[in-house]
Amino acid sequence: MAFRPGRYFVQDGARRLPVVVVVATGLTDGEAERIAREFEYAQMMTGSFRPLFVIDSADFAPFRSRGYVVERVMRAHELAVASPGDSYGEYLFSRLRSIASDYGAASIVPLPEGSAATLRGSTARLVGALAPA
Repeated sequence: MAFRPGRYFVQDGARRLPVVVVVATGLTDGEAERIAREFEYAQMMTGSFRPLFVIDSADFAPFRSRGYVVERVMRAHELAVASPGDSYGEYLFSRLRSIASDYGAASIVPLPEGSAATLRGSTARLVGALAPA
């Protein structure tokens, strides 16, 4: 899918950069902004990927303001209400597989809950470490 890779990448070739699905669930207040900023910096430094964020909150603004695509998944308690008895792990796996397939993702990067404070470039830079083929 040729979606826009971010607000600073307007050239046509950037729409063909590899898609990296960043799974950032369980974010607390302010963490979405921090993660979006770190990945924007990594993307600018490497120019080698298009991030697609998967979150379980309604805090789309930090990602969308940067021109990034965001998909939302249900939280475990939301799934329990909507489909009692369904496995949250299976739901999340199925949704991520579907998102990765729909967008032609090259990889999926899960961020451990509570890692936003320690992200400070390390994981974000690793995502963009390899130049596109």
